[in-house]
Amino acid sequence: METRTVNNEQTFEIDIIKLLFTFLHRWWIFAICGVVAMAAAIIYSMFFLTPLYQSSISIFVNNRMDHSTTDYISSSDVTTSRNLVTTYITIANSDRVMADVADALDGRFSADYLKRCVSAQQQNNTELFIVTVTTPSAEDSALIANTLADVLPTSLSDIVEGSTAKVLDYAKVATSKSSPNNTRNALIGLLLGVVLAAIIVFIEYVTDVRVKEEDDIAAICDYPILGQIPDFATIGNKSSSGYAYKSKESKK
Repeated sequence: METRTVNNEQTFEIDIIKLLFTFLHRWWIFAICGVVAMAAAIIYSMFFLTPLYQSSISIFVNNRMDHSTTDYISSSDVTTSRNLVTTYITIANSDRVMADVADALDGRFSADYLKRCVSAQQQNNTELFIVTVTTPSAEDSALIANTLADVLPTSLSDIVEGSTAKVLDYAKVATSKSSPNNTRNALIGLLLGVVLAAIIVFIEYVTDVRVKEEDDIAAICDYPILGQIPDFATIGNKSSSGYAYKSKESKK
């Protein structure tokens, strides 16, 4: 039992057990809200959200020039290369690089559009970073990603002197969309529907001022309960059953 005070004058009690039984008794509200919300989420996800496709390239960062030779790679070289990845990611999303990519694509896409489509992140704290392109077209995503693969190594080497960047993997045309995820959206819709049903039932519970039990009377007044009105329907049923039973016995 939880008691709450409002304005230091009015108090009301929330019986957790009764509230749980109310939830169980109103299960059909949860079912309807859950099904309706899930159906709405599926319809919205399938027909109103634009499908997006992703293609990615991976680039290896080296803090040495291509023409430099060495017999071994020290730990400091690896650390430096890893630190360069963050710089390379920032450069890869710069206006200069996006303008070069837009020129390589013959102006088919603007630099601003490319910046919105391209994202990059380091791969597991290594010297690799992944550049991902997301567009509504699987072919466009692969085209932009592979154009980035052609432009980035040269641009990065020109900007960051004494280092190189090499493409490890080129992009492929995606065979399935990356978003929206209809299953995930359906589960989110179901969850929202259940939460909405819980709010509706809770409001119904706390606003119900009808007296149903002796405890309800005791909660609103301090007077003792002197009597109780019986359920005449139940008593009538019991009396009828007893009368019928006695009648059968008398016939015997």
